[in-house]
Amino acid sequence: PVLEPIAGGGVDTDGDGVCDAVDVCDGDDALGDADGDLLCGVLDPCLDFGGDADGDGFCDGGEDLCPDSYNTDNTDTNGDGVGDECQCGDITGDGATNNDDVTEILLALWGYGAYTQPGSNWAMCDVTGDGNCNNDDVTEMLLPLWGYGAYNSPTVRWSCGEDSAPPPGM
Repeated sequence: PVLEPIAGGGVDTDGDGVCDAVDVCDGDDALGDADGDLLCGVLDPCLDFGGDADGDGFCDGGEDLCPDSYNTDNTDTNGDGVGDECQCGDITGDGATNNDDVTEILLALWGYGAYTQPGSNWAMCDVTGDGNCNNDDVTEMLLPLWGYGAYNSPTVRWSCGEDSAPPPGM
């Protein structure tokens, strides 16, 4: 291979613009580490699937059921195509958004936070994406549970990758 000098010193054996001293793909292939997961192109199982943006080992483009957040478990208990670990609305952590989750939110909103489950995950409450866990989220969760999913707001997210504020008083 031709050794190319790099600005600031060093050598780039594979010509990918990364100095050999820090290049995890040095000499292995000219594709380099295109998706930043520390696996060289020809050795990267996710290269043909759009990479692995969150670096959790599950390929983007269908295999990763939580593509926007690092998750170690890719389980989809309810079969909706969204991983349990990022199932927005799943306050109770049982793998589905259901009446139990709505009950948890309502207890908190009505001031009965002491009766909510100790493991409740309030970051999963914000299905409307407004940064808060509130009545709007309860409404959006109830619509599909009651068979009115067509009336959900277009901004509803069933895959949460961000934290939201818990209900008032929590």
